[in-house]
Amino acid sequence: MSSEIRDWVLEALRQSKIDVVPLPKAEARLLVSNAKRNFVNGNPRAWWMNLKGSTKTYDSTNYKLVEILPSCDKDYWFIPETEEESLPVFSLTRAEIETILNECPFFEYYVLSKYNQWLVAESDHNQFYVNVLS
Repeated sequence: MSSEIRDWVLEALRQSKIDVVPLPKAEARLLVSNAKRNFVNGNPRAWWMNLKGSTKTYDSTNYKLVEILPSCDKDYWFIPETEEESLPVFSLTRAEIETILNECPFFEYYVLSKYNQWLVAESDHNQFYVNVLS
């Protein structure tokens, strides 16, 4: 099953000549399941609605993603919130994520540390939610 948001991301990747495809579904499901277990309480429609532990919030109209990422890693897991049963997961650099976000209409998404140490979510309320495991 395809979604409009997934299509936007794939088209932005293609237009930007970023040669990345989503992880295979089984691998993506496992990664999403582990992230939810570490960072989310229950099964909310969007993860930011019920994050575990201490979460810092930033106004996304005043801050850029690069300013609030908890670490400067080579690459991250990028997870668009598509409301599909199986969310797509992409391995992207910060610059590639910013390119995708600039090329697409707004959508909610998650950026996850490859080490599963932190999660950043952007909501449709112009908020970044930053959750770092202690």
